[in-house]
Amino acid sequence: MKKNLNRIRKLAIVLAALILLVSSISAQSMATDFGVNDTSGDSNTFVKVPVNITDVNNESIAGIIFDISFNSSVINLTKDGVQKGDLTSAWDSPRFNPNNGRISIVYSNNGTEISKGRSGSVVILNFSVVGVPGAKSAMNISRIQLSDLSGALGTASARNGTFTIEGQQGAISGMKFNDSNGNGIKDPEDVGIANWTTVLKNSTSIVKTITTDLNGNYTFNGLAAGNYTVEEVLSADWKQTFPEAPGIYNVTLAAGESVTGIDFGNNIMPPLPSGVNATREIEKESLSPGESTNITVTISSDVIQALVLQESIPAGWKLTRISDDVDGFKNSTNEWAWSNVTPGIAKTVAYSIASPIDASLGTYYINGTISNSSGIVAVGGNNIITLDILTYYRKLGSDPDRVETTDLLKAMDDWRTGTAPAGFANPITSLELSALIDEWTRT
Repeated sequence: MKKNLNRIRKLAIVLAALILLVSSISAQSMATDFGVNDTSGDSNTFVKVPVNITDVNNESIAGIIFDISFNSSVINLTKDGVQKGDLTSAWDSPRFNPNNGRISIVYSNNGTEISKGRSGSVVILNFSVVGVPGAKSAMNISRIQLSDLSGALGTASARNGTFTIEGQQGAISGMKFNDSNGNGIKDPEDVGIANWTTVLKNSTSIVKTITTDLNGNYTFNGLAAGNYTVEEVLSADWKQTFPEAPGIYNVTLAAGESVTGIDFGNNIMPPLPSGVNATREIEKESLSPGESTNITVTISSDVIQALVLQESIPAGWKLTRISDDVDGFKNSTNEWAWSNVTPGIAKTVAYSIASPIDASLGTYYINGTISNSSGIVAVGGNNIITLDILTYYRKLGSDPDRVETTDLLKAMDDWRTGTAPAGFANPITSLELSALIDEWTRT
């Protein structure tokens, strides 16, 4: 009987608080203040932030509801990250709704309520620090509802705080230059190329994307210590000459370190002296990590000549030949060679590529060339594979395995405004958004 009475009281407390949340009634003060203090921590760590109540007055407190808001690109919080505080160690476990930031916690039995005059923590927020050194996020407390044993409701003044990520910020910089003679060296006469896209990745995702300035220079600022990969987005009609294959840099950055000289050289490809056409088709242009797709390149020539096809695929991806009629294939550089390509008889190369299971989400490029003894030309057709924009939106919320409402709203906003997520070349399409909506309705 006593246990049932406690349940009824707890239900009354929660219902009363919910009624007040949707009403405009002014509640009396039940404590001097309620909230968080300014806090700091290092990137890629977890930091516990107590939510404190000061000087409980009027009546003992048996139920608490409040909202917390913060910048999820700086700090993040999951359901498991909300824990009991010192004053609520004997209460029921707290509940957290990541969609609206609401946290609630209710006492368990008589004698566990927070009595008048007490101060201390009511919940602990175990934030994961996901931003870069120097980044800040407000931690705002709002809609505070406090209830006593009878279900009578009150509130307290909110105390907000700021979270600051500590640590020295590093930088990675370099130059994109026109290797005019194609020798793979930055000669004095080689000038920078403006508006060329360069991508910075860590072990799990794309960190930043940037374009070169008018002089061909770029800098990734505000970086935490760690391991990074820097690569350029290749462009048709240009051939990368520096650095050597696979044409990327692996950079280990110490705290506060600035690494320079991460340069990329490209040489514009001269046209072939006689008519050659090469077109690429990609079977599936959107993949999930670990998935593969088939690719077909069709080559034709107006004259009899020897030709070589070279396909440059994303670093770490696996190429598997399916069919071709070449005279030779060079596995180390993905080159197919024919000694005799004749007019009217097209050459077809079919292969598959598979992305690594741990590949970063974003846009990837396949770039190819056709060359003869005196010139070179770029392969036309499709060259973009997206990995995987639906997974990107799923991972925005607290549950990466399902589409949450906030995930869907972000995707809809991006679709409406034509905004491409960081690391992606294009925004979500109507068909992809439709698939995301369908998945959302089923979860």
